[in-house]
Amino acid sequence: MSIGEAARRGSLINTQQTKIQKGYNNMKRAIMMDPKDNVATALVAFAVGDKVEVVSSAQEVLQQVTIKDAIPLGHKIALANIAKDALVIKYGETIGKASRNISAGDYVHIHNVVSIRLPLTEHMLHSK
Repeated sequence: MSIGEAARRGSLINTQQTKIQKGYNNMKRAIMMDPKDNVATALVAFAVGDKVEVVSSAQEVLQQVTIKDAIPLGHKIALANIAKDALVIKYGETIGKASRNISAGDYVHIHNVVSIRLPLTEHMLHSK
């Protein structure tokens, strides 16, 4: 393979990666892995006010969500309102229970979800 061919191939991979992360219309994206999910995973970091496309694992656009909290790459975003004590679903499985009301577009993490698999201790929450 020539250097030029390798560069073109690398450019194609980078372009495909960008389309997965940002979509064809340059919107940031999150991925919902299962139709039962009420959260999605950020494919890039999100800032407050970002409009985000939520896509399926087949890259179909399912919905748009406006981000209400800064959300790091790889973290969860609420796709719909989740009431306090309601189940939080990812990969089609229950991963926890909402410890307070969560709105669509909110950051979903240990500050508003209690794990039903491995409850966090005070030490785990406050260790540095």
